[in-house]
Amino acid sequence: MADKENKQDNQQKGTSLEKNNTFLKGMVKDFVDIYVPEGVWTNAINAINNSHNGDTGSIGNEQSNTYCTGTSNDYTVIGIIHKYKTEWVVFSVYDNNSEIGIFDEKNCSYRAIINSQCLKFSTFNLITGVCKENYDCTWSVYFQDNLNPDRVLNLDNVPYICYPKTVEVHKTWNNYTVTRAESVNPCGVATKSGGPGITNTIHSLGENYGVVTVNYNMVTVPDRMDIWFDANPATDLPTVTTGGPVSGIGSLTFNKFSTTSTCYIRITGPSGTAWTYTVNCPVVTPETPPIPVIDAGIYYTDIDSNVQQVLSMDYGQSITICALEGSINIDNIADGYSVSAAGGICKEVNETILDPDACGEKDCTNELDCDALRLHPLVNQPCITVNKSNGAGQLNNGSYQAVIAYSENGVKLTDYSMPSNIQSLWNHSGIGGSIDINIDKLDTNFEEYELVVVSIVNQQTIAKKIGNYSINQKVVHLDLILQSLPTIDLELIPLKTVVYDKSEKMFKVGGYLIRSSVTSQPFFNYQPLANIIKAEWIAVEYPADYYWNGGNNVGNMRDEVYPYFIRWVYKTGSRSASFHIPGRASIPSDLVVTDTNDVIDDTKNLRWQVYDTSTIKSASRRTTPDGGIIKYRGDMAFWESTALYPNDHPSVWGDLCNQPIRHHKMPSNETTHIHNSGGDKIYILGVEFSNIQPPVDDNGNIIQDIVGYEILRGSREGNRSIIAKGLFNNMVKYDIQGSTTKGLFQNYPYNDLNGDPFLKDENNLEVKQDIFSFHAPENNLVKPYIGSGNHIKIYTEETGTAVLNGEIPYKHPKFKVMNEDTFAAAVGVSVGIALLSLFGKQSTESTTTGHTTLPFLGETKTTVVPWAIAVPGVGGNPAESSYVMRDPVFNYDNSLTTTSEGGTANAASGLFTNDLLALANKGLSGPVGLAAVFSKIASIISIATTTMFTFYQALDEAFEIVYHLLKYRDYVIQINSHGFYNSFNKVTNTEVPSGVNPSFNRKLKNSGAKYISSGIQDFDSTYRINNLNRNKYLALYADGIIPNPINIDTSKELIPDTRNPLNTFERNISSYYGAIKVDYDDQYGQLYSIVQLPTGSCVVPNNNPSSGLIFGGDTYINRYTEKNPHYFFNTWLFDMPNGTEFNYNNYINGPTPKYYIDSRRYDASLFGLHVDIKIIPKFDFSSPSDLYDLHCTHNPKHGFGVRDSYMYLFNNGVRDFFTESELNMAFRDYGENPWEKFYDSVGDSFNDLSTMFRSDIIDKPIYYKYDLSLSTSKLYNNFKSWGNILPRDYDPSIYTKCFEYYPNRVVYSLPQQSGLKRDNWRNFLRFNYKDFAGKVNNIKSLNVLGALILFEDLEPIQFVGTDTFESKGGVKYTSGDGGLFLQNPQSIVNADDSFEYGTCTSYRSAVNTPYGLFWMSQKTGKVLAYNGDSIDEISRNGMKYWFLENLPSPLLKVYPEFPLYDNALEGISCQAVFDSQYELIYFTKRDYKPTAAFFTIKDFLVYKEGDGFYIDRSASEGILVTKSCAPGYTYNPDTDICEKVVGYNVCPADHVYNSTLDRCILQGTPPSGYIEPSPNICAEPGSLNNTTGLCSYIITSDVIYNPVLEKINIKDYLELIEWTVSYDPKIKAWISFHDWNPDFLIPSNNHFLTIKNNEFWRHNVSKNSFSQYYYADKPWEVEFPIVTPGDITTLRSVEYTLESFIYNNDGKDNFHVLDENFDRAIIFNSEQTSGLLKLNIKPKNDPIAILDYPIVGVNSIDILYSKEENKYRFNQFYDVTKDRGEFSGTIEPMWITSLNGYYRVLNPAYLNYNKEALQHKKFRHYGNKIILRKNISGNKKMILKFVNSKHLNSPR
Repeated sequence: MADKENKQDNQQKGTSLEKNNTFLKGMVKDFVDIYVPEGVWTNAINAINNSHNGDTGSIGNEQSNTYCTGTSNDYTVIGIIHKYKTEWVVFSVYDNNSEIGIFDEKNCSYRAIINSQCLKFSTFNLITGVCKENYDCTWSVYFQDNLNPDRVLNLDNVPYICYPKTVEVHKTWNNYTVTRAESVNPCGVATKSGGPGITNTIHSLGENYGVVTVNYNMVTVPDRMDIWFDANPATDLPTVTTGGPVSGIGSLTFNKFSTTSTCYIRITGPSGTAWTYTVNCPVVTPETPPIPVIDAGIYYTDIDSNVQQVLSMDYGQSITICALEGSINIDNIADGYSVSAAGGICKEVNETILDPDACGEKDCTNELDCDALRLHPLVNQPCITVNKSNGAGQLNNGSYQAVIAYSENGVKLTDYSMPSNIQSLWNHSGIGGSIDINIDKLDTNFEEYELVVVSIVNQQTIAKKIGNYSINQKVVHLDLILQSLPTIDLELIPLKTVVYDKSEKMFKVGGYLIRSSVTSQPFFNYQPLANIIKAEWIAVEYPADYYWNGGNNVGNMRDEVYPYFIRWVYKTGSRSASFHIPGRASIPSDLVVTDTNDVIDDTKNLRWQVYDTSTIKSASRRTTPDGGIIKYRGDMAFWESTALYPNDHPSVWGDLCNQPIRHHKMPSNETTHIHNSGGDKIYILGVEFSNIQPPVDDNGNIIQDIVGYEILRGSREGNRSIIAKGLFNNMVKYDIQGSTTKGLFQNYPYNDLNGDPFLKDENNLEVKQDIFSFHAPENNLVKPYIGSGNHIKIYTEETGTAVLNGEIPYKHPKFKVMNEDTFAAAVGVSVGIALLSLFGKQSTESTTTGHTTLPFLGETKTTVVPWAIAVPGVGGNPAESSYVMRDPVFNYDNSLTTTSEGGTANAASGLFTNDLLALANKGLSGPVGLAAVFSKIASIISIATTTMFTFYQALDEAFEIVYHLLKYRDYVIQINSHGFYNSFNKVTNTEVPSGVNPSFNRKLKNSGAKYISSGIQDFDSTYRINNLNRNKYLALYADGIIPNPINIDTSKELIPDTRNPLNTFERNISSYYGAIKVDYDDQYGQLYSIVQLPTGSCVVPNNNPSSGLIFGGDTYINRYTEKNPHYFFNTWLFDMPNGTEFNYNNYINGPTPKYYIDSRRYDASLFGLHVDIKIIPKFDFSSPSDLYDLHCTHNPKHGFGVRDSYMYLFNNGVRDFFTESELNMAFRDYGENPWEKFYDSVGDSFNDLSTMFRSDIIDKPIYYKYDLSLSTSKLYNNFKSWGNILPRDYDPSIYTKCFEYYPNRVVYSLPQQSGLKRDNWRNFLRFNYKDFAGKVNNIKSLNVLGALILFEDLEPIQFVGTDTFESKGGVKYTSGDGGLFLQNPQSIVNADDSFEYGTCTSYRSAVNTPYGLFWMSQKTGKVLAYNGDSIDEISRNGMKYWFLENLPSPLLKVYPEFPLYDNALEGISCQAVFDSQYELIYFTKRDYKPTAAFFTIKDFLVYKEGDGFYIDRSASEGILVTKSCAPGYTYNPDTDICEKVVGYNVCPADHVYNSTLDRCILQGTPPSGYIEPSPNICAEPGSLNNTTGLCSYIITSDVIYNPVLEKINIKDYLELIEWTVSYDPKIKAWISFHDWNPDFLIPSNNHFLTIKNNEFWRHNVSKNSFSQYYYADKPWEVEFPIVTPGDITTLRSVEYTLESFIYNNDGKDNFHVLDENFDRAIIFNSEQTSGLLKLNIKPKNDPIAILDYPIVGVNSIDILYSKEENKYRFNQFYDVTKDRGEFSGTIEPMWITSLNGYYRVLNPAYLNYNKEALQHKKFRHYGNKIILRKNISGNKKMILKFVNSKHLNSPR
């Protein structure tokens, strides 16, 4: 037949056509048949356009893939990451076991590195990542699966779980006898008389507060009494004491304002003594509630719990305990506890502890430490404390704080820890010493840590890296910080890296590790649980010198408001948001309206706004680690702001929503004071929080990976309601002479409010009860602003003792002071001499200058007559004149009355000489005698002028003699004193309501506060303050008086005994202690604005509902001393010769002193007699006593002069009191000069009152020096918030989606540089991220820093990275700045976003090649390429519409929320790989089409991450809820019960079953007349079955319901779609589809590999096997068109050139197989088909056999082909189309195409192979297609080179 057709062809050659077809241009499906270009093919399967020898331009069967190796035990590969060269890191999983191994393609080997269940891999979460070589030549792989935290594994150093080496130690528990003494006497009962020696007695004081008075009678023999209250007699000073032996009746008092219930009294007496005393019960005010008492006793470690226990016992009780040796601690010996050994060991154990000699060695297991793999490592939060060391050191004065970061090889790996406490060091020398840094709870998973110390010296802050220390070194001693040490940027220390625990992808771009679609630790709303946290204050007792000795627990200010917050700490070290802990809610008593003088604002008159509403209750008396004793505790005071909690988030704030913000108000001093009675203890105020519950998510599930919590407090900076605290002294008013302005001066030496014995009454002194001097450290060191809104609050009366003594002013000259008797005698003698001169021999010469010569004295002396004598002339003769001679001091004129003739005035007649002499001879005794004398003199003065001159001369001579006889003596004294306020009482305020601790509140007047410096200054228009040369203070003017303290200050007292003026004497002192306050209505403002500060570095474990004791405050309690000099005179003598004349009355300072002296020598010129007899004779004169007024406590007359009498120059005091301050007065500094020192009551550096108040330096400005670097509130970390509360707009649903999971965010690490030890890929700085508008799917590098970013729903963008690494602490290094993305990204697509052009949803579908970047855009059905300039849609190269139909996912179309849209194992996947040798790109897709069953469950699907799909039957509303029964039971829908029918052989009562009769018979002998029941009688609950006649009954069972969540395999509801297609970028053409559909594609430098079913397969390397994939032979086929455009032809034959080879010698040699050909062919056009043609070679030696062909089969036709010169030809084909529908109307497609879109089979319904011969039509068409197929290629390589088809023009 073939020959015949050939013959016909030849005969019609003129109308025949030949069409040639080559294979140069690729596979094309887009063109209509008529326009298909030459050189293309329209379909190919398992074909390739080259061979290993080249053969380009042809098409042939693809090489088989060859098995390489497999994973361990059929583990399923879930990820592969290229390591280096031919090595790949492989991640696999099998059930619950996970494995990481290395696949080496070079030798086809796989080795497992680690296998562990803790990896928790899942096939639902594939792994991506990158590898990096480390500086030490090891390799690390960084990977993520979005299920577990992102991880990093050093492949060469696998972290196994290791444990520190341990040793066993022996512990012994011994028996001890604990006894509590019976000798506890009740209060109010007299103690029996005691005898000599020491008698100790314990007395009960009851439960109430109050003043305790102990009345004693020591009789005649002196005894000493010491009383301890709230103190330990073994270690503490007595609370009160007689100070030594005393006799007679007396009393001691102390305050009981604590929960301690007993006092301890010791009497010490000599032999022969007798005594008695009574301890009176505390005097209780009606409003003082009883306080319950905790009777703490013995602490010890018991035998059972191995933790410290407390034992409390009744008085007189004795028990035996079993306690760990050395663990017993007697807490309160004053309560009568004692311990003695009872003998015997009660327990012995061997306990395992860390080996102290292990030197860091560990015992390691073979168990993987998965936590060590975390990219953000889990870290134990260290607990760091810094303490002052006992050793010497060279650290400068300042404050020191430590932080650590874990490190490796000197490279920091983690954030810095929270800072330690602050330890301040101070020494006057400037070198403060050394510190010990204790680091607890170190993470032993690290080998070392980096220690950084922050020092604040001279208010300059610097951080230095001290070094890297072994993790085993927990104590670092530091005595010097070298300046050469590396400096750490302070900004780095508080920085907390945002921990993105998980990501969806990882990329390497340049030196950066980039992670996309990150998930941070969850935002959770803890606020509802924070709202129920309870807060208490705790007062801890420390020695008074606690801070001076380096104590570092900084407390809180009493009566101050503090905000507190809680935040939670994750394992990674990251912190949650912080949550406000509200202050306590109000109780009814808080809201009682108050109407007292303490209300300073009528709008703020609720009790909580006026008084302290805190409470005090019992304390445990436990000891703190640094030796403090917890003494008191209680509830905070109520306080609320006018600012409100947010009102728009009730889910966050709950009942607090839109309510006033509540903070925590500390108890006031009247509730718990700062020191004890005795002054040797202070009470530092801490806090404790309880009822702390673990955080939960919005569904109530406990948040995972949280290790503990921290408490933060709000900074008071700018929010202080307590401005300062200190002593209030009343100021004193006095009259200023000649002025209506009143004077004020601060009280002295303390606050004595009695009359002033030092000042004259004429001053009109008045102690002001509304004007005060306020004394506090802040006044002189920081001078806080005091505004008009401030007010005074008085808390306590501070009481104590002042020790005073007189002292002679330094280098003050001595004087000679004549007494009055000596003066009178001198006057008498002088009068006698004058009379003798008048009546005896006279030699008097009168001159106008008043000079008189008295030769009898042996010398000539000039006398100045100081008299003022007025003698009238006869008849008032105007010729007379008056000489008035006056001393300048007394304003006397130096004149003498004479006559005009030059003589003296005529004397009156009659001299009473005898009378005058008689008076003189009797002697003068004081002013009375003098008056008589002067009266006589006055009566004769007019006639005795000459005699008076003689008298004055004699008087001068007499005084001269007296002064020669007098001694120089001290007549000027000063009082120096030191007053220590060591005790206190509550104030007495009768207005305070019952149950409220009393205080005083007074508003300050407008301008009622002024800082007063040295000098005189106006206070206001009424008052002028005299503070000349005195200490600075703050003057306060209250708007209302404050009653004086009840305790009387008696310190303003004259020297008790002027005979012993230097002796010391003691007096009581008393002053109010209080504060200057400002009441902010909205203190701290909104919560978001509060600066949050750490309270410590230690994290409280999350299972601990109590925070424990917390300090971390800003307030110190110290003794503060202040010089208070008081000057009675503003000028004084210093270093002048004795006898220097100086009149102190001319230099009065303020009010007139009562005592003074004028040191001028008394002589005749000062006598000053003045007689005026014009009308009535008047007598006036001056005596020596007019020059002084001296204090004397006895008769000062002795000899010629005054002695033991003094004027007071100064009265100086040193106030010494406890106060609360933000300034640490323990470290107050001083200068080198004496006047620059202060009284150091603790350190004893200077307490010399004599030097301090020395007269040459007393007026020096008082010197204050303090380094603010020593105050915690002034340090750098107090001005930066360490926490942030939940954002104002927090909404759980939004934040879970957008702020826990950041789908559009990429974060990038620091760049990794070659050789850098630091692993920068684990360091993601806070701001090194970029939020895009869409979700990033892939990032592919383009150059060193640039890359192309592919988005899932946006067009791709190109960016050029600009970030540069700053290695020396720059901003980027510390916090990052997003610099990698600083330049605006460049869009490479000109299309609207809605087109989503260039999107990529499949991470593995993007491949970078030398020809550019290629990727599949499944959403848009496109395959794209980018070569650096523009995007090329390569799917347009003949395959556009095929991809549009077959690339998008049919599953996503109906189920767009399908989560596994990029998972090749469990879901949808697109992948691509580049054959580096053949330069082909393979694109593969795995997809699914939903079945009908899928749509029944779609709406009820639930996906669990890492676990798969479930059907939520509870959400299906009964649609999917089915009921079933246990095996053997049947569901009865009528009864809704599962039932089972069983035979019944249970008989009625008294019957038994007889198996032989199969019936029930009566048991025993039947009674008479008994009738046996028939077999159908059944016992209950049986029933008769009438059909069987048998009894039966039904057993019921519960219905079994399908589970609410039923796990399913989603694939059971889906149809698989897979295809692989190849592309040749060299010719930009598609090549073929492929029947290998892998799980993963692996690029290689030797072609590529795939993974299928956990096995690794090489591709395109085989040379002896073709078209066999994964052990299965697959057909290779090619479909090509035969087109005659414009001509309808009949296809006559098909001819093609084909060569087949078998390769040997690894492909170098080949054998040309003779007749190897395709074995199947199909010819078809749009309406005709040949059916399946089976090709058979034409028999060469059997011509008869040829006649048998074609052979028609059921589903195919066997035909012959011929081969000549490598040309294969066949022509036995015809149309077998069954019915085109022309007559029958049948519509059947010719082809049935599989879901993969490329594989199709002929539709049997379209075919009729058994057509009659007459119906065998030829193929008549303008375009036919031919399919050539080889089902099994075996070892033969087939190369199809050329096709030639012959046609005949259709005659139609």
